[in-house]
Amino acid sequence: MEAHQRQIQAMATIDGIPADSRMSSSNPYKKQANVNNIRFNNDHRRSLHLVTSTPDDDNRYHAYSDEPPLPRSFEEDISPSSSIIDAMEELFIDYGQSETRNNTANPKYDQLTRSSVMRDCDIRAHHPEEAGDKISKGVTLTEPFGFIWPKCPTEMENAPMIVKWEVCRVACHCSLTLEGVPLKYLSQWRDQDVFWKALKQHNCFRHKTLPAKCDREVWDQGHGQDINTERAVEYKARLHFDDPNKEPMLELEKPVSGKSSRLRRKFGFNRFTELQLLFSDKCATIIKNKDKKRALARWLVQERHLFLTQEWVACFIEEIQSRKGKFGLVAPWKTGKRVVLFAEKVKGFNIGSNMPAKASLINRPSASTPVDSFCNRYDVLDWLLQLDSNADQPYIKLFHRISLGLSKTTPTVLLMEKSIRHINTDVKSSNGTPMNDGIGRISQLLMREVRDIMGLDFLPAAIQARIGGAKGLWMMDLSPSSPDERWIEIYPSQRKWDCNWSDPAHRTLEVVSVSSYTGPAFLNLQFIPILEERAINRKLMRTVISERIDEHLRNDLDNAKAAIEIPEVFRKWIHETSYTTFGDRQDGTSWFVGGLPANWPWTMSFLADGGFEPRRLDFLNSMMFDHQKHRWNHMETKLHIKIAKSTSALMTIDFQRVLAPNEVQLCFSPAFDDGQQTLDDLGGFEVLVGRCPAHLPSDIQKVNAVFKPELRHFKNVIVFSSLGDGPLANKLSGGDYDGDKAWVCWDPDIVDNFKSTDMPSPHTFEEYFQPNTQKLGSLASRYGKPHYLDMFLEEAFDFHLNPSFMGICTSYKESLAYHEGSIGNEIVIKLSMLLSALVDQEKSGFEFDDNIWCRIKEELFSYLEPYYRFPQT
Repeated sequence: MEAHQRQIQAMATIDGIPADSRMSSSNPYKKQANVNNIRFNNDHRRSLHLVTSTPDDDNRYHAYSDEPPLPRSFEEDISPSSSIIDAMEELFIDYGQSETRNNTANPKYDQLTRSSVMRDCDIRAHHPEEAGDKISKGVTLTEPFGFIWPKCPTEMENAPMIVKWEVCRVACHCSLTLEGVPLKYLSQWRDQDVFWKALKQHNCFRHKTLPAKCDREVWDQGHGQDINTERAVEYKARLHFDDPNKEPMLELEKPVSGKSSRLRRKFGFNRFTELQLLFSDKCATIIKNKDKKRALARWLVQERHLFLTQEWVACFIEEIQSRKGKFGLVAPWKTGKRVVLFAEKVKGFNIGSNMPAKASLINRPSASTPVDSFCNRYDVLDWLLQLDSNADQPYIKLFHRISLGLSKTTPTVLLMEKSIRHINTDVKSSNGTPMNDGIGRISQLLMREVRDIMGLDFLPAAIQARIGGAKGLWMMDLSPSSPDERWIEIYPSQRKWDCNWSDPAHRTLEVVSVSSYTGPAFLNLQFIPILEERAINRKLMRTVISERIDEHLRNDLDNAKAAIEIPEVFRKWIHETSYTTFGDRQDGTSWFVGGLPANWPWTMSFLADGGFEPRRLDFLNSMMFDHQKHRWNHMETKLHIKIAKSTSALMTIDFQRVLAPNEVQLCFSPAFDDGQQTLDDLGGFEVLVGRCPAHLPSDIQKVNAVFKPELRHFKNVIVFSSLGDGPLANKLSGGDYDGDKAWVCWDPDIVDNFKSTDMPSPHTFEEYFQPNTQKLGSLASRYGKPHYLDMFLEEAFDFHLNPSFMGICTSYKESLAYHEGSIGNEIVIKLSMLLSALVDQEKSGFEFDDNIWCRIKEELFSYLEPYYRFPQT
């Protein structure tokens, strides 16, 4: 009974402030918090506890399958030939030296930081319960999980963000709590060396091993000494859910400098922090269980998180994407969710908000914009999305648009409103299909200004960018009528929400990437079953792919031989074959252990920089051999090989309408050397074009490459025809022109043996799931304006915490295709279309759980395990 009374009291009070006193009469979206009136318990603890209570009435949340991943397709073992292996062995034997081998083992460093041990603490639910208000019901934040944000010394309250972050990072690294520790911020700490010297001499950290420093440039930037609106200091933390019987473990990463975003430039660089939620298999029930998942979403959204003497609130969540490095090597990581936290009330100096400073003088805005010390997260979202004006949009899709305000971009030119041309209709085919989905045009003058601001030594043919509520690709207009005009076109397919164009920040052209020369491309593993399926002679196609693998490995071996001979080439070889950069560790732990870096590529770089050569140092020779062997094992597993006569390029369209259907044009700058000839363009070739993810037989198409003088200025982009019944990009796994890249191959041994096929008839999955079309306005009607934005975020977070089924469904489909011996089987095609639907799940908002997946599997039959998926013995 007492527990129930405490729960009612917690629901009626937000952080000790009555719910009715937190609402602003002038702005119903804005919660006005007086921090001085917040009552805390003695330890100022914030806790997260997850336990089930009354389940929700809806059945949207289910657990997902525990079955292991299923194998992929491709039934033949394609491995490097024995001659290649022998050559590699001889290479290192020949250069073996008689010097005494360095017996020092390469140490492995494993540093786990933990927050302080949880003690008794108050449970504070952030759900006001007033008469007439509609409050979501369900779980409360109680056992068994508890989490406490680390405390910052009270005398550090007005210190810059980077100082407080580094102090807490060092404390977490040393497993220390700073609550009550006398540590006062000094202005002399603007000098990084003085700061670290002070920490080392402090009684708490004396005789402790401290983590690596952040870069000096990052430290200075964090103090505002090197303000650069193109880049900002990034603060990232990881919350590890490893053991269901223990509290989550917080790990702070080393601050780094990265590209800024529109929201960070507007509201302050230091007001945004990224929190990664990483779940082990033991703790997977948190996102599998309906009630625990809802409790986690509620804690993230409704709680004010006290950290670094600031109040942080969650404003966005998404799936953590896989991190691929050079040559497809993947850095170790744990799957999970990425949460963006926003500091509503800022304490300390250097909020760090500035508008673009490198724009041309004509368009240059004010050097800086004022930033309020208090700013509600709903003001932030309303500024970005104009919520009242976009209330008719599905709330899940609108929530997904927040990512555009957080995407890393380079601000360039501030445009006048009259320079933004809003086109009413897309370029359409005779049957009404939009042919320019996601792409528009930009004037030559504006493109030249972008080039100058970004410091490019070439004029890009196209840029992937954001402006206002629009996103996509803009290609340069080459019409002679307006060479000196500054303008940009925005088509309906590029507009994602109605935007307030009077705000200068929304009229700043933000560049994501530019078209550029890429060189030869790698053959994605997903392309191989399609090449085999559509081959005129399957056996010949397998033979050709095997030959390309052999060629790739031989070239790779030649590069290793050259690296052994020349120290400078060896250093370059290390850089090109490693997925990380020496000294670039961002997890806050030292990369030096036992006198050597903790990673083999780093150690090789360190020794090479010290003048050691693999020919003369047996220890370095052995490391090089092991590194190369590891790379080849990865190539064998992923079949990640380079095709000399292939490349990748941004997909654009022919606005001048000179290309016929099934024609493309690709010009290179500089000229492309494919090993046999140097090409300025692909005119006269038959080429294959594809796009990942690729599952359907139609996801690779054979087209004719031509050269049209009218399009000769478009370099390093592939131009598709704007004529015909539908866009070619849509045939390539449902692609569009908002920044997608195409794989282009003109290898005659592959192209001549390939036959295209039409797209299969679309299949709907209405019997399994339907998109969530609930409008944002309906949430306002249901919960009322004082509370609907709370529920908007809570519902969105609850949806995005659902486990992803992409990997499970992909493995099942590939294994089924292997069993059937074809990816053209009717059921396999149906599963491929299911995967296409799952790609857009975040925007569509449909629920896909284990029950739905089991229903789909019941329609299939058993399959065999592909040989290459078995463990090799």
